Amino acid sequence: MTILNASQLMQLFKIDEIKNRYFDPVVLREDSPGFSIKRNYPTNIRYKPALTKEGKPNDVALLYVVYESNLKEKNKEDKKVPIFIRIIVYSKYKRHSPLGYDYNDKDCPTKESLRLSKKTSKPVELETSDQYVYDLETSTIKDSKNNEISGEKILDTIFQQHCDTVHFFKGFKLRWKLSSKYAIIKILDALILVLSKVLIVCFGRNLTANDVFVGSLTKYDKNDMQRAKPEDIDFQGYKSSKNVIITFCFLVVTAFLICHFVNMKIELFEKIAANSFLTICSAVCAIFFLDGIVPRIILFVINCLIGLKAWLTFRKMKA
Repeated sequence: MTILNASQLMQLFKIDEIKNRYFDPVVLREDSPGFSIKRNYPTNIRYKPALTKEGKPNDVALLYVVYESNLKEKNKEDKKVPIFIRIIVYSKYKRHSPLGYDYNDKDCPTKESLRLSKKTSKPVELETSDQYVYDLETSTIKDSKNNEISGEKILDTIFQQHCDTVHFFKGFKLRWKLSSKYAIIKILDALILVLSKVLIVCFGRNLTANDVFVGSLTKYDKNDMQRAKPEDIDFQGYKSSKNVIITFCFLVVTAFLICHFVNMKIELFEKIAANSFLTICSAVCAIFFLDGIVPRIILFVINCLIGLKAWLTFRKMKA
């Protein structure tokens, strides 16, 4: 049986039978099988939700359950439809009062409970789209090992994993992944900045784009790389950026000094230097390589780093 709407999906998860722990089921869209549902956090974990004047928790766990029928349409022969699950910390008051807290409102969490809540570890947002599927042939939900599993068990499992992220030992692995992720993103940002500076200083190229996301989360187009200044130097009939000529001269002098101090003799270089025509041809070819090819290679590397950064940024921690 195919799941056609949210009501059928909630029946599959038997929401009516677990209302003692899960509450406030909401249909996400009338024409799409998906719903959200909430659950209060247990009192025996490190995270302490903010409380209202009446002692009711303002922060709850919000779970999203979506039957990904759009993926089924791409492969109509597949008899299994993925079920997407996501869980986050949800502030009931901030949702309805985006302008801030009104401490005179009875539904508003108290200032003291907010202060205490901020001192505790907050559960990490989790999601999964490849651990559970709906089997069209058996009309049951199955896990990644092809075993039948109830909707209640799925919700309980991801809720427990979500709560475990604040546990010192149980959540250590996930916290390590998160800290490693942010550290890698910072390193990628630094590398992108350094390579962008190299393009400007050594090759006279600027990276410009109209979209604010380009260069941060979106890759540059080849047309986004432009000459920083129109100052060209004519070298034996080949016009190149002044920055490139200076970079070429710097590399030649550096190579000469290294060979001189280490007393290294390279026969090929000596033959080229002894022939004026070969010297000019080699210099023009080297400048062409530095001016026309190296900046494109650097731009390609920058785009690869941006792609990796975007993947890490939008990648959620799996349950």
